[in-house]
Amino acid sequence: MTRLSHLTMRNFLIALAAGAFPLPVLSQPAGKRWRIGFISGAARSPSIENSFIGGFLQGMREFGYVEGRDYAMEWRFAEAKPALYPQFAAELAKLNVDIFVLGTPQAVRAVQLAAPKTPIVLGISTDPVGSGLVASLAKPGGTVTGIASSLDDSTPKQLELLTAATPNVARLGALVTTLSPSYDSVLKRMRAATQQAKLSLVTADARSADELD
Repeated sequence: MTRLSHLTMRNFLIALAAGAFPLPVLSQPAGKRWRIGFISGAARSPSIENSFIGGFLQGMREFGYVEGRDYAMEWRFAEAKPALYPQFAAELAKLNVDIFVLGTPQAVRAVQLAAPKTPIVLGISTDPVGSGLVASLAKPGGTVTGIASSLDDSTPKQLELLTAATPNVARLGALVTTLSPSYDSVLKRMRAATQQAKLSLVTADARSADELD
């Protein structure tokens, strides 16, 4: 895994090309068209090319791989409904995708159950070691690799900037989801930072899109 502060789908591809994981699309036999299963927790954009996911397709083209000729995409968008991940994973496993690319670490467990031997690449994750997704950042092991952000490490700095901008703040509200694998590590840092700043912290757990309101 590569640990980065900021992530784009293009950076993600560059990391893979540098040898982070032996992607089949980077060493395909002549005439083979690979199938990539992409699961996102967001809603589908009217134009994938113009969304943040468009960087993935752009990066593939820059490496000489053309959609439809060298590989086929199987898109799945959960629209903030984590309950759909097992369904998506089962569908893509039945289609015999060669690799999974996940825009959310919440889908990892469902994919591992549906296709235990198929490689998984994370577009973004926070503390994958602490979450039990990989053995280590240097040597992930198993079938999972990808990009790890520094969201857990940057939480104290975010709080510092918030209190600098609003010095009279006394109570901080955090919208979270306990379904996220990174929930424990991020909240632990957030609690420590608020205690040090002598602020009270109130959390609201949204486990589905319906609970956001």
